[in-house]
Amino acid sequence: MKKISLLFSYKVILVLLIVFQFTQIFFFHQSSFSQKYDVEYWRDRYDHSQYILPLSRRVIGDDAFYTYSGYRIVTGTDPVSIHFDKPLAGIYMIGLSVLIFSSPAYLAFMLGIAAIVIFYVLARGILSEPFALLATVLLSFDPLFLRQLWTPWLDLPQLLFLLINILFLKVGVERKNFLLISISGIALGLFAMTKPPVLFFPIFTFEIIFLFLKKFKLGKKIISLTLFSLFTGIGIFTPTLPLFAHGHSLPDVIRIHKYMLNYYLSSQVEFSHIAIWESLFFGKFAAHNTFEIKKVAEWSMLWPLTAILAFPYSIYIFKSKNNKFLKLISGIVFIAMITYTFIPSFPRYLLTIIPSTYILALGFVSRTTKKIPNRYLLVFALPFLIYGAVNSHLFLRPDPNTTISRFTESYSGMFFQDIHKELLTQDTKKKITRSEFHQFGLRAFSEAGIENVEIDINKIQAKDNQILITADFFYRTRDLGEFKEEKKIKLTKENEEWKINWTWDLLLSNFSPGYKIEKQIVPGKRGSILNSSGKVLVEDDNSFLISINPSQLDKTREQEILHKVSEITDLKEVHIQNRYNENPLKGAYVDIATIFNPFYLDSIFDIEEKGVKITPHISRLYFDKINLEEVENTTYYECCSRIYSSTNYHGTTGVEKKFDKKLSGENGGKILLLDSKGNIVRTLIEKEARNGDNITLDE
Repeated sequence: MKKISLLFSYKVILVLLIVFQFTQIFFFHQSSFSQKYDVEYWRDRYDHSQYILPLSRRVIGDDAFYTYSGYRIVTGTDPVSIHFDKPLAGIYMIGLSVLIFSSPAYLAFMLGIAAIVIFYVLARGILSEPFALLATVLLSFDPLFLRQLWTPWLDLPQLLFLLINILFLKVGVERKNFLLISISGIALGLFAMTKPPVLFFPIFTFEIIFLFLKKFKLGKKIISLTLFSLFTGIGIFTPTLPLFAHGHSLPDVIRIHKYMLNYYLSSQVEFSHIAIWESLFFGKFAAHNTFEIKKVAEWSMLWPLTAILAFPYSIYIFKSKNNKFLKLISGIVFIAMITYTFIPSFPRYLLTIIPSTYILALGFVSRTTKKIPNRYLLVFALPFLIYGAVNSHLFLRPDPNTTISRFTESYSGMFFQDIHKELLTQDTKKKITRSEFHQFGLRAFSEAGIENVEIDINKIQAKDNQILITADFFYRTRDLGEFKEEKKIKLTKENEEWKINWTWDLLLSNFSPGYKIEKQIVPGKRGSILNSSGKVLVEDDNSFLISINPSQLDKTREQEILHKVSEITDLKEVHIQNRYNENPLKGAYVDIATIFNPFYLDSIFDIEEKGVKITPHISRLYFDKINLEEVENTTYYECCSRIYSSTNYHGTTGVEKKFDKKLSGENGGKILLLDSKGNIVRTLIEKEARNGDNITLDE
């Protein structure tokens, strides 16, 4: 009776730990469940994201894209029209969650509960009950697993389908039950249709071999293989039904999925082949293309500890004649790790692997501690349980650094609509609408000619539920260079999230809605370049500025207009389109480029039509063989425009670079903050104009 009572107490403790974990998620991420999905906001965010504008800095993450596209699909939109590069099973489920619960978080949470239950049943079929419960608790403590319980990524549904596939295959083979084997096939098909099926083909082949090697009579073996393959196909086919509903034929669907697979297999992304291994063992990840080493926020010390036990144990299992089912699990682990080594992958992809390493590691421990009574399990597991509990709690608690990082990123790009939506307190949101907030901020920066802002955090002070941040804001203007303001950013914890207490001083010191910015610019010229005969080769002179108003542009002629503007400005069409579409001020013209080539000065007005404006502007004109690329803006981010300013443009190659110090000039003037009556509140920046010196080239 004592042993039964002790074992029961273990069960109660471990089950309560799992329940506590799920309760923490609801507490710390309550806003994810309580906030109604804002369709209009996400439509605007998607329309201005990298999916529509490849160069846009207003990027949306995979979770936001899956949610928006899922919602659009379940409400009747053709999936192919929404940047179709993912299978539909998981995305469709996320869309249904938004449609039914007005939030994608509920689906993630329910899938998490289902995954925990299936995982326990699977682990219980391999390990003794105490070890199976321990493995389940460790999974529920894992930050990588927990992160998926309120965030609509596709890794969790993919894991769930894989667990269902393995469990029903195991039980179906043991009981020689064709129905269970068929369900396993359906789950594998849905697994293939949740994310790009790079893991599907090797896993399907491996499981077919597993079924073939089982000691069935020939007839039953043929039936089991046939049913498994057939129902795997049904699992693959079912999520494609929305495509057929929109009139796509079977050949169309095949071509779509072929494109999807080729899209990933032919990816030109540069990546580290050991990135997934570094993520697993060291919690470091080399970012794609840049190879910048980043910390894996979800990393747990249990990852390398269990992997160190699981991988050698898997090799032992493969060498042994028994443990055929553990061979299946081990094979899937190695298939996944090898695949992730040779494709661009992210740390969250480890979610398909880590649950199996928990089972394998505890299988090894169980095998080597057979003679140790189960009542000592809790003592053995206590350090790992304490670590897991503390680590997961710290991970789930709101991190002010996340708020600060998102604020600086959105502020730098002047995406005030995103700041309002995601980062401001409810009290601030009640005082001003998102549209008004965006227009006030963007209009002020546009009037000041501010193209970029960088924020340097100097000091962070925390007290109770308040955080005070002291930071320097560096405003980079197109006409007069940079000015700096020191600001105080106040964060308040609201519904277990850190939010910003907005004041208009955070936009510009002493600013208030209704105030305006006025520029008084005195052009300072960069020195001219002459040849030995005195002929002007390069000089600053009267030119023109091309501006585009996206709301007035004739969309039927957009490509033709883009081509003409690209030809005149030497900017690529994708850059021009990104410039006027990324973050436009409502109803306003967006400055695109000044003319550097004097050949186009006489014909510039030929491109002026509805939505395109030509205005006088000083620019750098190249009359001879001096390369037009010899002057570039080196002061602030200028992806998609080319608007000359002697203050910011400097030589980067050839003659312009060699004599840059002598040639350089600076605009003068001032940028003023005016109140609603036109009175000067303060001067943001003031400079004297200065012309550069001319140079004469030797023959």
